[in-house]
Amino acid sequence: MLYENNKLVKEVHFKNKYDKWKNRLDPSEYKAIETELNNKINGHPVINANELAASINKGIVFIPIFKKAALSNKKDSSLCFGLFLFATMMKRDDRWDTYSGSECRIYKTRKIIDDQTERG
Repeated sequence: MLYENNKLVKEVHFKNKYDKWKNRLDPSEYKAIETELNNKINGHPVINANELAASINKGIVFIPIFKKAALSNKKDSSLCFGLFLFATMMKRDDRWDTYSGSECRIYKTRKIIDDQTERG
């Protein structure tokens, strides 16, 4: 589950774009992307979407994001990757929170193990 400003996120941002890009993929391609994202997330208390994208941008499972979903548009593929990550994190059973970067809004999530301890 994903929280933003301490409220449960119920719908992915830029839903029209997300739906358009997701629908360009075969269901098996999207599932493979979601599975790989979950594998990368598991065991990490902090996920930075930019760093995650940079570390896996050559992974074969992510090629359809660039070639099919975003039609080889680099800017769109970056947003698409972020939205797919966001949607994946919304479906997880463990709690994650989002917060903003310093200059532009970036999705950086933090796993909350014990809300009382973490929030003081």
